[in-house]
Amino acid sequence: MMKQFIINASSSMEIKQAPETRLITRPGSFYTARVSAAVPGVGISWINQDFNADLGHTTIISIELLGSSFMTGVSWGTWNANRSWVVYHRTNPGRAQVHMDGTINYTWNLIAGGLRATFIQGLIMNNGRLQADNDIW
Repeated sequence: MMKQFIINASSSMEIKQAPETRLITRPGSFYTARVSAAVPGVGISWINQDFNADLGHTTIISIELLGSSFMTGVSWGTWNANRSWVVYHRTNPGRAQVHMDGTINYTWNLIAGGLRATFIQGLIMNNGRLQADNDIW
């Protein structure tokens, strides 16, 4: 699957999915959403959001975001988080998305004022486990 970018006239970008999107599982119910920021970040980098999930066998009961989103890796840009939020699928309680919105400011003024971007990590329940969802909805 190819990355899907939506760019509008106000120099903003929405990254809906990427093959490098993955979910990092930690002990207990703690996770980190991780989406590649290689193209807009000009480097090998990811935008991350830590969260706690309350899960049923086939449903996502709730997601609590922990702190702000952050960038890891090597990049010509820096990440300034604006806000993060969760969207639950309307008809499938086993699916959700973590949205991470912020601005990438470049070391060399590639775009005046930086690039506003929203990174989206899809989530899906599969056999009682939370996994990355590569389907865009």
